[in-house]
Amino acid sequence: MDIIVAYDIAQPRRLYKVAKILLDYGFRVQKSVFFVQINDRQLNVLRTKIENVIDPLEDGVKYFPLCKRCADAEFVIGSTIDFDKNEGFIVM
Repeated sequence: MDIIVAYDIAQPRRLYKVAKILLDYGFRVQKSVFFVQINDRQLNVLRTKIENVIDPLEDGVKYFPLCKRCADAEFVIGSTIDFDKNEGFIVM
């Protein structure tokens, strides 16, 4: 499944840890936004890892699943990082 993960982390150390976790699962598309392709099991692992890092009283992480039609309708204005969504990702 394709997912957009967006976060707002209050403390720099936690911010770095969350970004590092997400880099193992997908690509950064904006400073606090990642594009991730994973299955349900991997999503549960990802969420658990992030929940173990953040402070839920100060930080926020949102997961936006994308349907195939929505992902194919993407359009971009301005600078962006190009990557092939059909290439897939390696989750370590």
